[in-house]
Amino acid sequence: MNIDLAPYALKRHSASFTLAAALLSRRTKAQVETLYRLCRAIDDAADIDAAQRAPSTQFTANNLAELTAALDADNNQHLGADHPWLAEIDALPGNAWRRRRCLLRLTQTCTEDMVPARKIADEQALLAYAYGVAGTVGLMMLPLLGVADQSRDLSAVSPIRPDLSAVSPDRRELNAAARHACALGMAMQLSNIARDVVADAAIGRVYLPQSWLLAPLDVAALARGAVVELEKCVPALVRLLALAEVLYRAGMSGLHYIPIRNRTAVAVAAKVYREIGRQVQRELGELGFARRTVVSTPRKLLLCLSGLLLSIKTAPTETSAELAMYLQPMLIADGFAD
Repeated sequence: MNIDLAPYALKRHSASFTLAAALLSRRTKAQVETLYRLCRAIDDAADIDAAQRAPSTQFTANNLAELTAALDADNNQHLGADHPWLAEIDALPGNAWRRRRCLLRLTQTCTEDMVPARKIADEQALLAYAYGVAGTVGLMMLPLLGVADQSRDLSAVSPIRPDLSAVSPDRRELNAAARHACALGMAMQLSNIARDVVADAAIGRVYLPQSWLLAPLDVAALARGAVVELEKCVPALVRLLALAEVLYRAGMSGLHYIPIRNRTAVAVAAKVYREIGRQVQRELGELGFARRTVVSTPRKLLLCLSGLLLSIKTAPTETSAELAMYLQPMLIADGFAD
């Protein structure tokens, strides 16, 4: 099937990321667009109702299953057979084995979203979900942004698992940067969850952990914006946004690993996304999350300046021991830790 990924272009789907991407070098922006289109298609496929008729060129749930199977065919050492949707992705900078591991985790997590009445059990499940759909994207972005990855010593046609026992300065830098990159991606996903509580309920999904809710939610009533259901979400949203702040601090403290021009773009994206959650926080008393939170253009421009300053003044700090311990097994599995 000839899948057209052009409709999944960055400028059609994310005003915040489009603003930040304008600060990237031309070459990096083109590479980021290539990765974004496939990731966006994967994410959107999980939202398409199986009974809904989609254009023949649209990436659907069936295509998602096919791609997952192809990625899952990769054994511990070698990649599986070539796949037409992965040709451009394999040609990007960085090790293709790592990237395919991240894509597999992304497709598997998005597939989990397709179950009826999708719910998240607890904080650990929330973090695993955020890692699967967004932390992985942060990891795949690293070599595109110029973070050292010298393990692309293999052909693009048949790349193998990098030698994870070999320790080098580049390898140590990549592993250290990986913890910050996935933390930032996860933080942005939590901002999305806070912004989209009602919209997600409309398609039968609740990403606020069930263990955080003081009373069961009537999801259909929440989707209609019923005040009693919105009020039930407030304590969970407070915890969600507090966790997002922890992840933002961990993510942004690793910006120094990225070369300065690309670092500025990431800092701006982080500042704008962080503001989404902070705006939800400020409006909790008024139940403002009942409508989709939008950061105004003047506010975005101020955040751009703030992001610029952050990219200049950023200082290296390490992620918390608790967060690092939680992320370590997934990073090891995806080739970003020893």
